Amino acid sequence: MQGLLKLLLQNGGIISFILMEALCFFITVHFNTKQAAVWDNTFGIVAGNVLEQRRKMTRFTHLPEVVDSLMAENAALKSELMSRQMVRVHLLDTAYQVRYDSVKGTIRTAQYTVIPCDVIGNSVHLENNWVMLNKGKADGVEPHSGVISKSGIVGVVRHVGNDFSLAMSVLHQQVRVSAILRGHLGSLLWTGGDPTVMQLNDIPKDIEPQLGDTVLTSGYSLMFPKNQLIGTVVGIDLPKGSNFYAIKVKLSQFPGTSDQVYVVRSLLKSSVDSLQQKISHE
Repeated sequence: MQGLLKLLLQNGGIISFILMEALCFFITVHFNTKQAAVWDNTFGIVAGNVLEQRRKMTRFTHLPEVVDSLMAENAALKSELMSRQMVRVHLLDTAYQVRYDSVKGTIRTAQYTVIPCDVIGNSVHLENNWVMLNKGKADGVEPHSGVISKSGIVGVVRHVGNDFSLAMSVLHQQVRVSAILRGHLGSLLWTGGDPTVMQLNDIPKDIEPQLGDTVLTSGYSLMFPKNQLIGTVVGIDLPKGSNFYAIKVKLSQFPGTSDQVYVVRSLLKSSVDSLQQKISHE
């Protein structure tokens, strides 16, 4: 108490001055219309700026939740879009009905489910490169599922743990991607060197490809749905004596910059594998 009294005695003049200034300010603003309007306007601007900064900070701290929500929503939309690329089956040949198509006498069923993932490990400069994902068996990830991003293809899941999975990057020499250029089927692979460029083989010389042509997934493989963007043609070579081009394709998605991706799991894979096994034993 003595300390407080001593402080008031030592600084009484300054405290009194501040209190009198505050009182004068209050009287001026309260009893004068123009000054009150200026105060209200100034206070509104300052308060608005403070609240805006607070809103930005709040949004920033909740950004991971927002991103996860958007990724999940995009995954659902991608699943629906991919499933519209349907398989048509006569009703007489199946007892499994899911949803009728507009074509009379056919039905359709979902072909893919899409799982959003974060990339937690990646390589691009090795001879065989890998991508590690933060989702595994517990999330529905299965081996041989395709990995895509919003801009292109990323790789193929090879090893799956309960909570994590490891995918071969498209920059892996064991990865072959079935691709379409101008309606013709080719095989896309990475031959080393530039990690942004892959090579498309088996395109016949009579189609005359052009620089800038778009290369898409064919859909013939269950790993990647049809018409997923791969990249554009940046180089065309016809080896001497060959009937097929060796075409350089600039990837639309550089694997080294893939932070958020989608695992595309085929819901028809087990059925197709079963049929292929029957054929192989004949």
